[in-house]
Amino acid sequence: METRDKFSKVMLGTCLVLSACASEATEPASAGHAAAAEAPEAVPQSPASTDDQAAQTGSSNALPTDALPKLDAKTPLKDLPKACQGFEVLGLTTSPGGSTLPNKCAPFHGTYNNPYAIRCVDADPTYKTPYEGDEYCILPPPAELGTQVHVGPADYAEPGTFALAPGSEENTFYYVNAQNADEHYYYRTNWRMRPGSHHMIISVSDEDRTDGWAADLAGPDAKNVGAAAFDTSRSSRSFGGAQRVDLDRPQGTLDVPPENVGIGALLNPKQQFSFNLHHINTSDTNVLREAWVNVWYMEEQDVTQKMLPLAASGSPRDVSIPARQRTVLKYKCDVQADSRIITMNGHRHAHTDRFAIWVKKESGEVINAYESFNWEDMPTYQYDSVSMNPTPDVNGKLDGASSGELKVTKGDEVHFMCDINNTLDVPLRFANEAIDGEMCILFGSYVGATSPCSTGAQRLTDSE
Repeated sequence: METRDKFSKVMLGTCLVLSACASEATEPASAGHAAAAEAPEAVPQSPASTDDQAAQTGSSNALPTDALPKLDAKTPLKDLPKACQGFEVLGLTTSPGGSTLPNKCAPFHGTYNNPYAIRCVDADPTYKTPYEGDEYCILPPPAELGTQVHVGPADYAEPGTFALAPGSEENTFYYVNAQNADEHYYYRTNWRMRPGSHHMIISVSDEDRTDGWAADLAGPDAKNVGAAAFDTSRSSRSFGGAQRVDLDRPQGTLDVPPENVGIGALLNPKQQFSFNLHHINTSDTNVLREAWVNVWYMEEQDVTQKMLPLAASGSPRDVSIPARQRTVLKYKCDVQADSRIITMNGHRHAHTDRFAIWVKKESGEVINAYESFNWEDMPTYQYDSVSMNPTPDVNGKLDGASSGELKVTKGDEVHFMCDINNTLDVPLRFANEAIDGEMCILFGSYVGATSPCSTGAQRLTDSE
């Protein structure tokens, strides 16, 4: 990564939640607990791979019956024996949803065996574009059950500004309205995007804007693009986001975990969406900036909980790393009231070798809640009674998280750290640039009266 093209320089002006998009969270599993106040080192085990994690589920209706053959969830749907076909996928124009898996002989898999996110390539074998990532296109919900918000060209033969040239980096907004004519509430969502994106952070707003890229617009519709910040208008609120090409809520399970039943949010008629998309094209061919988000409706009377965004970071001035030096940034949030953390993920760039989050209980117990070692594949973990997160291994540099509900109470502390290794010949600063800039931000979601980081993040010394 030492040799790099001149990428466009863009500075992050404000921080908005990234992962209110993932999913849910019983008492934390003992494998996720540690016993020291410092960034904990997990006992090495054999954690599930990313694909294994995505396929895991506690839903009884997502498992094949004993009477059927056992198949891999990645088995092409066109190759399924008749007895394994939950429904005919070929020719579908919408994702049906529901509790029947397209492959009844395999467990639920968010990407390959998910009735809420049928892949375009499975429904239409002729679907093929000149760009990488066709396998992430998904069919929308039926209009009466949900809506799909799409960022991408109307004609793949004429991609226009959706195509990103080799050696380019772009961090900007795309504005688009949802197609729902009426007000709805939602919980279940499916997020997909083609490879090449560092993140997709989405806001919704009560203020209508002209559809298109902010860089191509003028006046108020181009708001924030100069600072490459997130949408910070007063009418804006977080919808969520993803740092991987495929993410779902709920994640890794067909059924909503019982403690998350009733979580919902409002979708206004023709809801205005704002996509903050950060793309880096390190290949020798064009990358297509395209994303699909399925939003599934729920009844208003079923909404009993509101999921809220969690975000914490230190001062941007903390990220000032001299050339060829390593710095470990440590922070803590003092929990002021009881809440339950639903999801967490770390946001950083190429020079952060490790992003860790741990919870120090008032009793002294430490829960090793999150470990990530690869900036190009940053996980969002769920904390609920269904999701089984892979066990982290610090020595082996294997990603993972605690499993089970993650509850915090007044007097607890939420800690996070970034191990930043500046391999450049120039100082590293806080900036929304994948190679030449760095960040250290905790994102997530929670339910409760007050955010676990409501009073902000306090920087700690190396010895704390």
